[in-house]
Amino acid sequence: MRNRFAVIISIFCGFFALTLSVVSAEPLPRPLSDKDAETYRQIFALQEDGDIKAAAKLIKTLDSDLLMGHVLSQKYLHPTAWRSSFKELSSWLADYNDHPAASRIKWLSDKRKPKKARAAKAPKPGYLNGVGLSRPQSYRATIPESWKGRSAPRRTASIAKEIRRAIRRGHPSGALEMINNKSNLRYLTATEEAHLRGEIAHAYFIFGVDDKAVRTARQAIAKDTEEAFMGYWAGGLAAWRAERYELAGSFFRALADLKAAPDVLRAGASFWAHRASMLSGAPAEATKYLSIAAQYPETFYGVLAIKASGQRYEIDFTLPEISTEFRAWLTAQKGGQRALALLQVGNWTRAARELRYLVEEMPPVFKRDLISFATQHHMPGLAFRLADLHQRESGERIYAALYPMLSDSTDYVVDEALVLAIIRKESGFYPLARSRARAAGLMQLMPATAAFISQDRRYRRSHRHKLHNPVLNLALGQKYIGHLMTEPHIKGDLVRMLAAYNGGPGNLNKWLRKLDHRNDPFLFIESIPARETRNYVKGVISYLFIYRNQLGQPMPSLLNLVSGQAPDGRLASSR
Repeated sequence: MRNRFAVIISIFCGFFALTLSVVSAEPLPRPLSDKDAETYRQIFALQEDGDIKAAAKLIKTLDSDLLMGHVLSQKYLHPTAWRSSFKELSSWLADYNDHPAASRIKWLSDKRKPKKARAAKAPKPGYLNGVGLSRPQSYRATIPESWKGRSAPRRTASIAKEIRRAIRRGHPSGALEMINNKSNLRYLTATEEAHLRGEIAHAYFIFGVDDKAVRTARQAIAKDTEEAFMGYWAGGLAAWRAERYELAGSFFRALADLKAAPDVLRAGASFWAHRASMLSGAPAEATKYLSIAAQYPETFYGVLAIKASGQRYEIDFTLPEISTEFRAWLTAQKGGQRALALLQVGNWTRAARELRYLVEEMPPVFKRDLISFATQHHMPGLAFRLADLHQRESGERIYAALYPMLSDSTDYVVDEALVLAIIRKESGFYPLARSRARAAGLMQLMPATAAFISQDRRYRRSHRHKLHNPVLNLALGQKYIGHLMTEPHIKGDLVRMLAAYNGGPGNLNKWLRKLDHRNDPFLFIESIPARETRNYVKGVISYLFIYRNQLGQPMPSLLNLVSGQAPDGRLASSR
């Protein structure tokens, strides 16, 4: 049941013309009897809670052993309820090495293998790893531009790496010294030097040294007027913050006029050029640049431009038809049978992992069928991953899969579109996602955050694995969003909430105190020191607009954000 008490988001009104047509799903084959399906459902639930003995009793009542590989892998990999032996793990791999848990079982078996024992059977190759990738909301040039015809391309790459490391560590002046070193310059082309000087200029802007940012930006542009993209961008932002609006406008207009500029920078420069032209009293010029920004609807500034210009943008959410040939092929595969049984049980995560093993051996003609199948049957992580790969290979965008939904039974306490946008950015809809910082699950919750918001310290240690449960992760993640929205320094401000969700409330407080953003939300976003957080805020807001339109939800006006004011925190309407 979708409970849409929508927190926040004074977001843009209906500026997308929507085509939404989900292919009606035919009834799936049911490999299990109703009795066995219910029994497996109970077994998985009991084992997840660590009640191995109760699950063992139910296993004896099963008529079909179709999912026993999954049952045993869940048991053997349980972090607290069972310590599996090498014999158990080796036996499992002998029988089930074509199952998606095979790699983890193999890793654990190698750790527990006695010295003289024979290694367990290797997993079947061909599993499709990874998640769907979001379109970048920033730009960084590839250096060296080419490895061909260069005397020392490795030296060029090393110089760029050292300069970028100095920038990352907060030493733009040190980076500038490196690039001014003649022994380094001889390994860089003029274009490569322009790219790096532009990045140094942007670092000066981030650290609040606007005069040096403008000066370094000009040096970058002097090296290559056609490709000093970051030089124009950094110079414009620094001049704007210094209230040199005419100069800022000249930087932004120059970048916006470069048709070869990366989408994200051309859209951003065009939007800021629009703002500068409005300030200087040139509405015709402002309209021109707003139109350029609106040509990039999957970027943050492109979405803003579409709204500000009153344009309508057609998105087709129709899914490709699923062929009877694909259904027959899927049913004929052992992994397909298990996937269908797992869908019957309601375990979409395991079903999606089974299908990842079939991608490599699947006839290419069925790629679009599988994308639709995954989208229809509540496997958003797989749908997003496949649609992203398909887009990169063919250029075709299957929007319903690129912006997938959760199941209809999902309980939403916070605005549904916002939750989906955050999940898309955080985990790519992969419930088992885990970051190097130990953030886990769909909404990438840190164990400490989960413990704080739930008032249950066990999430720091013994219950940490439960954060991969989609239902629990969604509940805690939404509760955390609600908590952030009521914080005194956020007060319903969408931009600040997203910055806190990604960068941490402590960092947000520090940024609000230290950054000179002139109460301009766009300048605040661009001034955030953490590149990941800057991109995160832009990405989530972009996805949010697409999701609200896909859901057919009305959008309360966010003209205040378009005009450069912070969101006011009014409740969003629900569908």
